[in-house]
Amino acid sequence: MGGVTTYYNKYVNEMKEKQKKRLAPLQLVSKIEEFLVKEFANFVISESSGKDFVLTNYGCKGEPRIDMCFITGEHKKPYIYGMLEAKYFRNIHRITEVSKARDELSGGLNSLHKQIGNYPKDKHCDLEVRLNSKENRIYGMVFASHVTYKEKKDSDCNEFFDIICNKAKSKFVFYDLKDQNPRLDTVYEREEVQVLGNTAYATLKVGLWVKKQE
Repeated sequence: MGGVTTYYNKYVNEMKEKQKKRLAPLQLVSKIEEFLVKEFANFVISESSGKDFVLTNYGCKGEPRIDMCFITGEHKKPYIYGMLEAKYFRNIHRITEVSKARDELSGGLNSLHKQIGNYPKDKHCDLEVRLNSKENRIYGMVFASHVTYKEKKDSDCNEFFDIICNKAKSKFVFYDLKDQNPRLDTVYEREEVQVLGNTAYATLKVGLWVKKQE
């Protein structure tokens, strides 16, 4: 059984090494949070040869639905050993730079802050919860997408990611707690995407955060 953080690091490396040509165009198609969550789930299942599994958007009536519940154990009696909520932030909607996608940042970060923290119960829906994390943490996985048609010197790419981290630093820290800021790591940068005779440059960053202790 692998832990959430182990699978996270392996998945990020997988995206860096093999997925940028496939993922970059999708950043201009729509919001791809659900797609990336399912990609991560498929990676966990494949990497573990099915010894670990993932249930997405999982929860019974009256309970919060968790984006990813990592499960293991016997088929007839599995248990949840990891929980993760995902958020996807972007600077523009689809292929046009004229948008208000940045306006979603504060609301999304506030929502994530409410969703993660320490899971308080020993069951979720019909499954036993035995989280690997000593603090019973629900992790927050943040995908940050930036797309521009501008040359590098004119791009606001770095500014966009800095805004996300600055807005988040009062609420989150990087999962290993070594960095007291909510870091975003680069998956790929300025990957070229051809769009109706124009060239867009797509950058994707990702971070695994935990709630800052109050």
